[in-house]
Amino acid sequence: MPLFSLQSSMISAFGSDPGFKHTMGVCVGVGTCAVICVMSIVMVVRGVRRLRRIKREHDA
Repeated sequence: MPLFSLQSSMISAFGSDPGFKHTMGVCVGVGTCAVICVMSIVMVVRGVRRLRRIKREHDA
């Protein structure tokens, strides 16, 4: 949420084009979703690796 309020205040200060506001809103939304997706994939991969390691240590 703070990212969108920062974006809104910067657009209000530096630009007034409604098309630009929409484009920037879409870009920030897509960027946020991309970051969240990458973070979730990394977390799943790390979790699977750790579970495999724990299972190998337990079996050994």
